[in-house]
Amino acid sequence: MRGWVGAFRLEDGEPVWRFNIVPEPGEPGSETWDNPPGIPVGGGGVWTPMSLDTDRGLLHVAATNPAPDFPAALRGGDNLYTNAMIALDVRTGALAWYDQLVPADDHDWDLTQVSPLYRASVGGTERDLIATVGKDGILRVLDRESHERLLEVPVTTLENVDAPVTTAGTFACPGILGGVEWSGPAYNPTTNMLYTPAVDWCGTFILADTVRYVPGENYLGGEYEWSDRPWQGWLTAVDASDGTVRWKYRSERPMVANVTTTGGGLVLTGELTSDFLVLDAATGAVLYRFNTGGPMGGGIVTYELQGKQYIAVMSGHPSRFWMDEWAGSPTAFVFAVE
Repeated sequence: MRGWVGAFRLEDGEPVWRFNIVPEPGEPGSETWDNPPGIPVGGGGVWTPMSLDTDRGLLHVAATNPAPDFPAALRGGDNLYTNAMIALDVRTGALAWYDQLVPADDHDWDLTQVSPLYRASVGGTERDLIATVGKDGILRVLDRESHERLLEVPVTTLENVDAPVTTAGTFACPGILGGVEWSGPAYNPTTNMLYTPAVDWCGTFILADTVRYVPGENYLGGEYEWSDRPWQGWLTAVDASDGTVRWKYRSERPMVANVTTTGGGLVLTGELTSDFLVLDAATGAVLYRFNTGGPMGGGIVTYELQGKQYIAVMSGHPSRFWMDEWAGSPTAFVFAVE
């Protein structure tokens, strides 16, 4: 699979433009791939939401890992535009700018989020910012005008991250399903904090002696062994201007559910323990807990109807990786805020 982003005309579905995340031969960026014959390369899928900067007319895309996943030396180069924050002209698809946050990836550390877009003071100067995070477990904040990386904050356990993957095996944290999955940071302008859920789950990456592409099978270029360390999760509140960690909440299970924050000073999220949580946005104190009967890995929204505020959450059966002993029943719960 070779990832791409396309625009289509709403009236009839006609293609308008297409940007190849894994460039075709001769396209800009193709020189960053140098695979030998018999080793097809790909990756760069997009499986999390994109963000639109309406003032600049730019579409921000989170591109994911290159393939085969582990043998970076076989792919050669940095492998643009995988694991990059890509900004495209929304009308033409032309590349405006990019930042490859995990070049030459050999750990399957997808970039998964390019949101929220927000404005805050950094070093006494008001800036237009974008938060990015991924399976490498690092929250980064970039300037949308100057394209500088301003903040880099770990939001889960980082261990042995610079060690190359070998045939003998390399233990590292985050593991192949660590860091931040499909639910990214939430920004609260009142507290000026970013709230990021994360997975703390390590493992051993093992490079294959011989890399082969077999249609229909995973194209890792090796194997992965889950760690016998207990898995856990984190919700980390970070100052959105200077990167200071203001508070952390630890969960017994990885945190993959959505995080929503409100003008009333709440942070709403869910746990794979089945608990729906309401926390104080300023302090992280747990204000309310409700067991939904199934692991939570989905969305959380809040809305107003006829003068009353409601909160809707999804529970149950998030995927085979995140169910532990119980799957739960796919269920929507709606709470009224009194």
